[in-house]
Amino acid sequence: MKNILFVCTGNTCRSPMAAALLRQKAADRYAVQSAGIFALDGQNAHPNVEKVLAKRGIPFDHRSQSLTKELVDWADLIITMTMGHKTMILERYPEATDKTFTLKEFAADPKERQEWQKAVADWMAKRTEYNRLKRDEQPDSEALKELEEAVRQAETRVQALQDRMQDWDVPDPFGAPEEIYDKVCRELETLIERFLEKDV
Repeated sequence: MKNILFVCTGNTCRSPMAAALLRQKAADRYAVQSAGIFALDGQNAHPNVEKVLAKRGIPFDHRSQSLTKELVDWADLIITMTMGHKTMILERYPEATDKTFTLKEFAADPKERQEWQKAVADWMAKRTEYNRLKRDEQPDSEALKELEEAVRQAETRVQALQDRMQDWDVPDPFGAPEEIYDKVCRELETLIERFLEKDV
């Protein structure tokens, strides 16, 4: 059984909804938890989350929890609701790079996803090498200038690929009326179905 951790901001809307949907569809394949980057432990989910899940006949009992190293280590896959969440996780836990994706990223066309991930890896490797060289070389060094340009080109490629593909974020319904929560839930249902198709 694979351990899946969904992550959003406060762990009261998107990530608990996604977790509940995956449990309903594939509890035999996954152990599922959710957490929030800035969550306060022990809070109830937003009432609208309970309402939209109840309409779908999905049992739901949730208390929020903050993201911890223990949860990161527990997870085989960490699925975030936004690119911002993913970035913050990788800044705190760089060892989780290979298992952390946005939900839309994971559910995307595999070729597009692989092309984008390869471009990101190339950009990060060049940036790391540039930072290392910057400490050791003179500021006007030719090698440093060349590498600086290579970093710029790699970053431009990442941005172009990201612009070409869909927005990686699931919108936050916090504070919105119930119909917006229902819309987000429908989007999550579609993405969870794609997730199940890809994660074979």
